[in-house]
Amino acid sequence: YLISQEDSSNESAKDKLHVLKAVYVTLDRKDAAATLASSVIALESEVIEVGSKGDAVMLQYKDLHAHVCKVVENLGKSFDGFHFAASIIEAKMGCTTLKLSDALNSSRLIFLCATLVTRDISSLQHHDEEVNAKELSQYRLKMLKLRKSIMQWCMKDLCSVYHAKIIQEEERKCADAQFERGAVVSGPGVANYSSALDANSHRNTSDQRSPFNDLMSTVRCLLFISHPPSSDMEFFLGKYSDGDHCNRVEFCCNYGADIDDELIQLVLTSDSVTPITAISLIENLVERCNVSSPAKVVDFSSSTVMNMYKLAEYIPVLRNKEGIDNESTDECTSDEDVGYESQTPRNLDVSSLPRLAVTSLWWRVSCIALALCGLSPKDVGAELWNQHPTLRALIRMTTSQKYRFPTADCDEAERDKVKQVEARTRETEANIVEKLFMPPKPRKMKQSKTKSPMRTGIRVSARQRERQERFRRIEEERNAAALHAEQLKLRKVL
Repeated sequence: YLISQEDSSNESAKDKLHVLKAVYVTLDRKDAAATLASSVIALESEVIEVGSKGDAVMLQYKDLHAHVCKVVENLGKSFDGFHFAASIIEAKMGCTTLKLSDALNSSRLIFLCATLVTRDISSLQHHDEEVNAKELSQYRLKMLKLRKSIMQWCMKDLCSVYHAKIIQEEERKCADAQFERGAVVSGPGVANYSSALDANSHRNTSDQRSPFNDLMSTVRCLLFISHPPSSDMEFFLGKYSDGDHCNRVEFCCNYGADIDDELIQLVLTSDSVTPITAISLIENLVERCNVSSPAKVVDFSSSTVMNMYKLAEYIPVLRNKEGIDNESTDECTSDEDVGYESQTPRNLDVSSLPRLAVTSLWWRVSCIALALCGLSPKDVGAELWNQHPTLRALIRMTTSQKYRFPTADCDEAERDKVKQVEARTRETEANIVEKLFMPPKPRKMKQSKTKSPMRTGIRVSARQRERQERFRRIEEERNAAALHAEQLKLRKVL
């Protein structure tokens, strides 16, 4: 704390830094890094003013980072950036009473401390044009491990703070698509095809803030997905003019963004993210490994890809049958008492339905799977080619550049077979949609037992009866046609 308050150029500050280094080098590297981390966290509580917001907080964290850099420069080779960053994350992990402002502050400290890992690379410190290949290989392995620790903190602490807000945001967006008169509590929601894998997709900007966008911006910065300068970085740390620090962040983005099975599994197994959020996170991680980036897929299995499809699964929850059953037990009804058939079919057994998926999410996961097939053809591509017919068709389309289904390599017999299967599948889907989401049909009027009074002495001629019957049949046909048209319209919309 005294070092941070003094000018490092004066003799008193230099003496204190020498003493600090003398003590630091006598300790075990892990113990020394953990002790330094606890000191920095204690210093954070001193220099970050309570109640500070926005640019003021960002400026205070930049000042704190500058003070830590002075100490790290003095420690030289004895400083282990990876142990230090891991110790910071461990100290911040598991804060159950975390507020949103506290979570953002913790994420800023973690990010700034994580950028210090570049000081472990000696060739980078000496501003060499090329980084030593052995050092770079070791750095990438250590960085992948560090990013898993950061992701674990994000899933446990950061995402849990945003979770309730994001659920409310998603519910507001899909409120109009919920089928309140159907057999299920809620529908699959509004289709969301917006993907980070789409080159034409625009990422959020600073003037389009929302809980989801704020979370994604923070995670993209923490995991070194967003390059500086960017709207994400400006939201996270404000405008940054430190050229040396920007270069270090850029190095982390280039050579510290590899992904593997374990990193993705942290997202798949988290209870603090919605399926849409989880898919978006995975899309960003995979997109960072595109062919123009040094980042790559280190180790991946087809089973992890198949597990991603669980994020797209739709599990229908039926309404309470007692609360929605409007069927009358009376033997007759009047015109004012026209009811509706029960919204939940008495014979509907959800367990008998095939596995269902939200269409937009299923295709987004399929795009992730297709990208991973190309990024890891031996481990992922070869396996999914045999396991997943849709992905096999997508691979054929992308490699042949002929985007049609059935694929161009199918002969006439195969094409007919595929079309028949497709037709049966569509019919099955239509039947399931009708059972789950169609509004109830109007209940048929029961014939009253009370006979209409007839005037005595007056007989109805055969011609009059025939005319009345003809009018009745025309009216019934007109009503049936209108009901059928309405059902077709609803079925098409669903």
